[in-house]
Amino acid sequence: MKNDLLKKLGETKLKELISRYYSSEKISDLIEEFQLDIKISGLYKLFPLKELKDNKCAYCNIALKQRYPSRSSLKYNQPIAFCGTCEHRDIFDCFCNHCKVIENEMGLHAIAEHQRKIGGIQTIRTDNVNLTDLSLMQAISLLGMCRLGRGEDSDLISPVNTYYPELAPTEMMTIDIVESLYAKQLIDIALTTPEGTVTFNEVGSLIDFDLLNVHWCLNLSKNESNNVDLIEQLEEMVRKKELWPNTWEGELLDIWKELALHQCYRYLQILVEDHGFQFRAGKKTRKILSVVLEDFSILKSYYFIWVAVHNAASYYLRNTTSKRQAANMIIGDIQRRSERALAEEWDVKEYSKNSRCGESILIALFSTLTTSLGRGFFTKIPVISAFSNTTRDCAN
Repeated sequence: MKNDLLKKLGETKLKELISRYYSSEKISDLIEEFQLDIKISGLYKLFPLKELKDNKCAYCNIALKQRYPSRSSLKYNQPIAFCGTCEHRDIFDCFCNHCKVIENEMGLHAIAEHQRKIGGIQTIRTDNVNLTDLSLMQAISLLGMCRLGRGEDSDLISPVNTYYPELAPTEMMTIDIVESLYAKQLIDIALTTPEGTVTFNEVGSLIDFDLLNVHWCLNLSKNESNNVDLIEQLEEMVRKKELWPNTWEGELLDIWKELALHQCYRYLQILVEDHGFQFRAGKKTRKILSVVLEDFSILKSYYFIWVAVHNAASYYLRNTTSKRQAANMIIGDIQRRSERALAEEWDVKEYSKNSRCGESILIALFSTLTTSLGRGFFTKIPVISAFSNTTRDCAN
């Protein structure tokens, strides 16, 4: 059927159809225009497999293949890449014949010893976590990790570096979140964690671990079988505002501001890398962008960032200066231009979201599940009044 679609449309028309499908054009219009006899829900299933030239099978050294996702699932997950020859899947718990052989070659004794060391550092709970004691940020962070990395009816969570979309807008924020959940003993390093991601000393004490690449497991209950039930209860609690602890509403604005700030960090990072600059956000950047977000939405803040980066790039090309010096001009430009826009009451236009600066799962959960901000997360100024009609009455 997929080959029939390619034969019917030809390669050029097929590429156009796929591009327009993911550009959010009305599916029924596409079906009619391309004269396809298919249900709306089945269009994407007819697309041919993608060949991932930069992602090769570890065993066959040929490009992995991947199915196209539906539009509705695009921002939450991507289909698993697989090898068309040996059926290896690009996931940490692949059970293809090659992976089984490698697992067996590790030796049962080595696996048991490794798991014994990990078991020795795991937290043993004597009672269940009281979900009402969690902060709202901890709650949606846990849900985010579970939505992106937890399998069906399992308390195991895959490595953070494998998530699509990302957990948080920046790696910096992702690390802070996961460290916090681990420090609060809400998640633990799983027994399935590969040897290369944890380091023990001679007596079996933990020295270090790769926070973004270890495997995790939920640690909410004294009985492992209850972890899944508790995470389902937590999702219901987050979804239904009448179940919220009294403290959660007071967190809303701070969470919005922090997510907005890191979304702007991410946009800035993408632009400076496009121009070959090296720029590391520090306290000054945080302070200035936080001030900008007091008066402008995320998309309007993008305007100041875009102009500042392009001004720095132009300055670098016109003058005999280093890229570092040009990059150092960026944050000052953002500050001056935003202050002038405010003083002179500019009609600042919104800049569209960059496709490489996508919506992380935390933003998706915050803007849809926790509140009803939706696109307003990007188009409204992060202030308490913006929550009107998006959640239950917020405290002043």
